[in-house]
Amino acid sequence: YQADFLVDRTATERSALGRFALWVRDAMVYSSSVKLVLDQIEEGGRYLDYSTGDGEAILLARKHRPDLEVCATEFSDPLRDLVIQRSPEIEVRKDLDDYDAGQLFDTISVLSVLEHVYSPEELLGKVHEHLVPGGRLVVDVPNPESYQLRWTKENWWTWVAPRHMYLMDLRTLADLLDRTGFEMVEQRHFHLRN
Repeated sequence: YQADFLVDRTATERSALGRFALWVRDAMVYSSSVKLVLDQIEEGGRYLDYSTGDGEAILLARKHRPDLEVCATEFSDPLRDLVIQRSPEIEVRKDLDDYDAGQLFDTISVLSVLEHVYSPEELLGKVHEHLVPGGRLVVDVPNPESYQLRWTKENWWTWVAPRHMYLMDLRTLADLLDRTGFEMVEQRHFHLRN
């Protein structure tokens, strides 16, 4: 499913309704994810968004914090090309393995990604290797114990097998983070976008 979520912002921006929809989307992405990430990074820090998708998070990060060095990964060639086209000053590579071992970041975000990968433990191990000592990891995953699931039951948006291979409750996520060298220091249980 490499590019089936591709959004053509240029076409959408042509109408007033489209511009409003993009404004709402950007506001939700910023308030739900990006602001949390940016609050973790000191001035002039290095930030990497793993599997950035269409790049909304990193474009908003760049807009709100031009002092940061912003980088990303995206495995999908069409999405990576789109991000590079939209913001050529942001370094976007296919995977973390494409960054040298000595390239470290102050903060790495893994937003709505862990549920999609074959080995979340392996991914977080790689992420850990690319963080400065004391660096921050910001993770966003669907919560199978959420109120959203209780309200929507079988219509919960995140029942998207086979795309979501793992659904982790808080205890499972905390164990995974611990096994990969991380310590959970903060948790939030509401995500406006999702």
